Amino acid sequence: ALGHEEHHVECSETAINALKADIQAMGDGEARTTATKEVEAAQQMMAKNDIEGCKSHIHSAMEATEK
Repeated sequence: ALGHEEHHVECSETAINALKADIQAMGDGEARTTATKEVEAAQQMMAKNDIEGCKSHIHSAMEATEK
């Protein structure tokens, strides 16, 4: 897995789509479940214009994809 450079997290469709691609490449398991839930939460935050909340969930999803 490629390391995300110092976790520069942004809340965007692009970031979410990239994470979804990472999740698709993961094997089944707890980390994948966690990442999927975090991405969904990030999308909900983005819909509410809660950018900090969105970034927080994207960061958590990224960490899960690196397990």
